[in-house]
Amino acid sequence: PAPVLPHEDTPRWLSRDARPLFWVGSDGKMHELVIRDVVCEPPDVVWENLGTEVPRLVVGHIVAGLTIIGSFVAMTLVIFVPLASYSINYMLQAGSLPTGIMMSVMGSLVMAGNWVMCQVHSKVSSFVGFVRRDREGLLLFKVFAVLCLVNFLFNVSIALFPDSQAHALRYVLHP
Repeated sequence: PAPVLPHEDTPRWLSRDARPLFWVGSDGKMHELVIRDVVCEPPDVVWENLGTEVPRLVVGHIVAGLTIIGSFVAMTLVIFVPLASYSINYMLQAGSLPTGIMMSVMGSLVMAGNWVMCQVHSKVSSFVGFVRRDREGLLLFKVFAVLCLVNFLFNVSIALFPDSQAHALRYVLHP
């Protein structure tokens, strides 16, 4: 027999005398399926992680978890605590929250910290050993959602709780 070319309708692994396959459409009609070789690779597969052994995956998940938790702790200690301390001390001394250029600089610092954390989390997610890129993306989405929530709660706590609990409740009830 003649050699099968890559774009020929019947692939080598499918016998030529096999019964045809049919698919029933939503309209109830039967349609014959044609099987052929695909000339491209799926873009969503991380080929270098295929066949990774379970102990390596476990280590990857543990390292990623510790790195992500460590990055949150580092951001809290390096950015949030000093920013909260500055804002509360400023409020106690000046009687109002800092505004203008200083808050713009602090906001830029928080944004830069978020960007660095996203870069770290991106590297960590590729270290875990996921076989599919959408799983990496799902990890990044979840971690970034938590990061946004932490940022939001931090900003709310700074805005609401510098004085006292009564001040916070009054602000929430009557903006």
